[in-house]
Amino acid sequence: MKISNLILIACAPLAIIACGGGEHNSSHGHSETESESQTWTCSMHPNVQAPEFGECPICGMDLIPLAPGANSPGVTLSHEQHTLSELVTVKVERRPAVHTVHLIGRLHQDETRVATIAAWAGGRIERLFVDYTGVKVRAGDHLVELYSLELFNAQQDFVVALNALDKAEKSNDAYIKKLSASTAAAAEIRLMQYGIRDDQVDALRATRQAKDTIEMAAPIGGIVVGKSAKLGQYVKEGQELFTISDLSKLWLVLDAYEKDLAWLRYGQDVEFSVDAFPGESFSGKVVFFDREIDLQTRTLGVRVEVDNADFKLRPGMLSRAGIQAKLASGGHLHAGASDKEFMCPMHNGVTSDFPGDCHKCGMPLESLAMSLGFASVEDSAHPLLIPASAPLLTGKRALVYIQSENTPDGIVYEPREVVLGPRAGDWFVVNSGLEEGDVIVAQSAFVLDSEQQINGKFSMMSAEQQSTTLTKAEGIPFAIQKQLGHALALNVDLSKALASDDLPAAKKISSQIKQVISQVDIDSVSLETFKDLRSDLNKMMTLLNNFSKHSDIEMARIDFELVELNAVAFAAKYPYHTSLGKLAVFHCPMAFDDRGANWIQFSGEKVENPYFGASMYRCGLEQSLVPKSN
Repeated sequence: MKISNLILIACAPLAIIACGGGEHNSSHGHSETESESQTWTCSMHPNVQAPEFGECPICGMDLIPLAPGANSPGVTLSHEQHTLSELVTVKVERRPAVHTVHLIGRLHQDETRVATIAAWAGGRIERLFVDYTGVKVRAGDHLVELYSLELFNAQQDFVVALNALDKAEKSNDAYIKKLSASTAAAAEIRLMQYGIRDDQVDALRATRQAKDTIEMAAPIGGIVVGKSAKLGQYVKEGQELFTISDLSKLWLVLDAYEKDLAWLRYGQDVEFSVDAFPGESFSGKVVFFDREIDLQTRTLGVRVEVDNADFKLRPGMLSRAGIQAKLASGGHLHAGASDKEFMCPMHNGVTSDFPGDCHKCGMPLESLAMSLGFASVEDSAHPLLIPASAPLLTGKRALVYIQSENTPDGIVYEPREVVLGPRAGDWFVVNSGLEEGDVIVAQSAFVLDSEQQINGKFSMMSAEQQSTTLTKAEGIPFAIQKQLGHALALNVDLSKALASDDLPAAKKISSQIKQVISQVDIDSVSLETFKDLRSDLNKMMTLLNNFSKHSDIEMARIDFELVELNAVAFAAKYPYHTSLGKLAVFHCPMAFDDRGANWIQFSGEKVENPYFGASMYRCGLEQSLVPKSN
């Protein structure tokens, strides 16, 4: 689309406003009939609407007449304008969607596949077959040859018991036979307790020759990741010699923030990459979640079991992972990812369609998948989706333009505020505000929003503020205007006391404001204003009383925001006088968990943030002037 066409469309409402207000530009004169029916607005702040000509309470500019029909909702485009604007419309629909969670993690050894080899008995290392870390061994491979008198004596006892059993077999005494068999069995058990393997016991039974040295073998296959044994070293029984880790399976531990946990489930498939093999992807499955949040990083460990049969991956490698969560209706995650009913209560990775025993610990499998939240629950309803380019986003709100009418005379688009769920690729999940089949603007919605802003209608920029309708407060004597100005100036001191984290001083100033309010001669105002002013002063007094009750400064700041909101509204409604300067609205976007909050100071002053105090003393900015009586 040509830029000139966009300019023509965006500027059309300006032309209407200019033509409508032309007769008032040269002077302030206008008939009483016109002033009664005409609504006035500010060209810079179209949310301001007043029943008569005057100044904008925010910027002080002269108000201009509101264009006829400007208060009607939406934008009407002729079919020609619609073609020139190049608006793209789509239907809101339900469709499959996947939300991808991106996490960072590190590869670790599988703790269930690590074995420590300790000395079976006290002795001396005669031969060292594995003499450095990193050696790959198989189950049964020899590690060291250990000289030990304890093992020699145990073997000798077994040989003597076997010889005695042979002699007893030739005897006719049943008691002697039974006693000899029991002695031989006890000697064999003693050897087994020393760690001597079955094949070594069989060899000893065959040769009947005890050895003063014996070989210790690897109980599992893997990589020798730890070695403390040295040739000729004397060791004690139970002293650690080697650590072997089976690296054919690894753990990938991912760091997940609390906000990510809603999208993670046991059994989800994980795709990840490592810098060592660019362009190559690896996979695993979620098998465990840590029980506690790390207080320093505010993350939770998510364990992924990874197959490493080719030994390409190594513990310590950093990885970038993506976990795809399938979204159901409403943007929620499917309940789980395990389609097996039976599970080991100790080893959740062991699952089965049928009852049985766990091959790791021998415990009977139980029907725990559903009770532990691991069962897979299918949800046939797809979420409601709109293109990511459709909503106009501002702060925590989202606005879309929906096609409300399509007639021969033109097409009407109206803004609608929606509540969005998570973003799934090029789509947003819609939680509320739209229905399936609605036609919305998918691209160039800003063209419509620009015209809405120029006409002072509900738009992206006004989504977080209500229309400011001014009412004329007459009949307030100047003496009362000075009292009101004094109260508002003390309100500035109140905010500065909170900015200094001085709650006692703030409560003292609050009492001073209430004293000033109580001295206002309400009976001296006109009857037209009496009722409103009395009600608004009582409201101010109530809010200050609520603020003064707090002994905790954080709780006091919550009620302080209500005091400030009321002070701005009060200043916009009633004339007041103060010689200390022009009051202005200041804003901190990070207050109350990024919701943002306002307060008043004198214009041009440095920011003194009452919501954070010393921790973020200068956080905020001056937004606009507060209305002030001349």
